[in-house]
Amino acid sequence: MVQTDEERKAYQNEYQSRPEVKAKRKARQSTPEYKAYQKEYQSTPEYKAYQKEYQSTPEVKAKRKARESRPEFKAKRKARESRPEVKAKRKEYHSRPEVKAKAKARQSTPEYKARDKAYHKEYQSRPEVKAKAKEIRDRPENKARDKAYRKEYNSRPEVKAKRKDA
Repeated sequence: MVQTDEERKAYQNEYQSRPEVKAKRKARQSTPEYKAYQKEYQSTPEYKAYQKEYQSTPEVKAKRKARESRPEFKAKRKARESRPEVKAKRKEYHSRPEVKAKAKARQSTPEYKARDKAYHKEYQSRPEVKAKAKEIRDRPENKARDKAYRKEYNSRPEVKAKRKDA
């Protein structure tokens, strides 16, 4: 008897979901030999290219977005990122010279600057951001600081000279 692809896939799914098969797979995958093999395989350029292509497909992106937007995922991520050892590791990583250089190079590209400018323009035009900025500007201590700065700025010789010319 010859199986169709659908029958074969259905049987494989059923077989792979059996508890004894899952336990056997888990036991094998936890061996040092298997872990070494996985590490070696996952460091190949072919695997990396395949993963990059696969992760950029619309189905995978949608699935990832759905998973990452769930409250339990967000809570778990927030808990992990607030741990001191994770913070220290992140700080150590971002203080490396090669990482700083890479970030600086990325941020100096015209595409990055254009995208950043567009984002900030969109962000500043949001009503809640405008309301918050107005609230901050209207605080008495901020008004006083702004007034003192304007007074100091207008008393600068170069500013006075610029005003006379205009």
